[in-house]
Amino acid sequence: MKQLYSYDIFDTCLARTCGEPKHVFDMLGTKVLGNHAEASEIADFTLIRMTAELEARRSLINNQNEEVTLEDIYHYCDFSNLTNRDNKAIMQAELEIEEFVLLPIEETRSEIDKLVERGANVIYISDMYLPKSFIEDILKHLGFYVNENVYVSSDTKKTKVSGNLYDYVSNELKIDFRYWRHKGDNTYSDYRVPKRKGISAKLIKHPYNQYELMGKNVLLDGTKPNQGYAFSLSRAIRLSMPETPHSIFASTFVAPMFVSFVYKILRDSEKKGINHLFFVARDGYILYHIALEFSKQFPDIELTYLYASRQALYMAGLNELTPNGIKSYMPHLKDKGIKSILYELHLPSYDYSNLHISNLSGDQIIDLLFEDNTFVEQLTRKYNEQNELIIKYFKQEGLTEGHCAIVDVVGSRRCQRAINNILNRNKYPNPYSYYFEVTWCRITEYEPYLAVNYQENVINTANYNRVSQPLYEQFFAISNQRRTIEYQVNKDKVEPLFESDFISDTYKQTIFEINKSVCTKYAKYYCVNNTDPITIIQTAQKAFSFFCYAPPINLLKALESFRCTGSGEPNEILLSKKNFLYVITHINEFFRWPEGQIVYSSGWLYPLVLFFLKNRYKKKLLISTI
Repeated sequence: MKQLYSYDIFDTCLARTCGEPKHVFDMLGTKVLGNHAEASEIADFTLIRMTAELEARRSLINNQNEEVTLEDIYHYCDFSNLTNRDNKAIMQAELEIEEFVLLPIEETRSEIDKLVERGANVIYISDMYLPKSFIEDILKHLGFYVNENVYVSSDTKKTKVSGNLYDYVSNELKIDFRYWRHKGDNTYSDYRVPKRKGISAKLIKHPYNQYELMGKNVLLDGTKPNQGYAFSLSRAIRLSMPETPHSIFASTFVAPMFVSFVYKILRDSEKKGINHLFFVARDGYILYHIALEFSKQFPDIELTYLYASRQALYMAGLNELTPNGIKSYMPHLKDKGIKSILYELHLPSYDYSNLHISNLSGDQIIDLLFEDNTFVEQLTRKYNEQNELIIKYFKQEGLTEGHCAIVDVVGSRRCQRAINNILNRNKYPNPYSYYFEVTWCRITEYEPYLAVNYQENVINTANYNRVSQPLYEQFFAISNQRRTIEYQVNKDKVEPLFESDFISDTYKQTIFEINKSVCTKYAKYYCVNNTDPITIIQTAQKAFSFFCYAPPINLLKALESFRCTGSGEPNEILLSKKNFLYVITHINEFFRWPEGQIVYSSGWLYPLVLFFLKNRYKKKLLISTI
């Protein structure tokens, strides 16, 4: 006899982005009563819906009828004290939300596809009050094989938990239990019951990972029940994709932080009357794509990707074209050589062969350059040219019109100052600024801005900051965009001029596409959960600090090829391929992230190493989860 393969549906084939089924009713209450409904009204709405289901089961279930339908449940619902909407419209709204929140579990879908390709007989079997036709449509829409092979208790009036649905299917398909293989997530109805009948049963579990569970438990503390959705969403998105270190990292850390940040600044912009956001290249590219996903929620806010960079703006943003003006506004040049200084002043071709610059500091080189009239003339010409082009570019993009803001990931606020200087010089209003994080060495002159993180305060340890800053800026916000170095005119339009030696990096493209895919999917489901963005960011950062102190090897694999740039050591490798003995005896070489390097090199000692790190940092890890 041909084998029969059956699968449970919910939490086996499909995952809810909102987590538990109860949260569907919370979302339904918000949709029916409106976004401005009080929490007590939403709670009462949810209670009415849940109580009605219990009453329907008490009244209608008997020996012949083991399941109720959605229509049965709504017969016992009385929302009249909360809304004038009729039950039929509310029931339809519940179906729409159920359809919206469901994502496929890729592992199960892939397994079923392989069975179908082999010609196997595959069915779906579920204890569920939702209509059979609705579930069939959902499965089809999410890419599952459906061909009159869906058996639902609301249709058959038999359930798995009683065992009668298994008997029903056996009679319908003329299948002997000995030739039946079943998989599901419920220990009783998907494992013990079919086992007793002689069916070969196997449990499928899709648990929260430790960081998702940490976030879910911290936020579901009874005071902010909606916040836990953010980490249920991380789990659902992770399960809906082929599970790789990169997709896990993106769904666990990148999406909760960056999507929450973008949603926060959109809400804040709406409140402040800001109608145009400019996402600064290149770090802002991922934020720009997240914002596009939210654009229907904020139709009055225009979104623009702004081609700009430190290299393109700093020199033009100088208030004084003097040695002291350069030293004051571009302090990083004090540690640079002649080639780097000339490059950042947009004069890489300047002939300095007659200057005696050996053993001079960056500040001394700048003083020496200004003694040469040719250099001063060339610099003045370049300064005026780029100022003229930049202000034309700003006008062209709309940055001069006011009621706008720039958006960046990590910053010292020097780009903000350069932009403001250029605009002020031409008597245009300054834009507001948003940063995911500002560095401890940021400029503190007063210019209005909002940052969700202040590097010295987030997780106040040097270890965390050494890892987090390059990862936020160069891995979370990695992009496939080229670096803007200055501006040029092309057919009466000002365009960015990019680095001439830019080479397309397959690694960057791959990571960016994964981060973008995860973040935009996360954003699609984010708004409906009535979340507080800052709470989610802070909770995700606490989980991330846990990762920094005791990183599991599967997530470290996402960072294997990652290199830090612009941190004193160009192209610094975060994780080196060194053996464990070498790492232990040369630990000072890995000052940026010793814990990550130790785990990465641990090999078969990995369980012991991770246990040691968790115990060593037990107090800090506990603090990070409070």
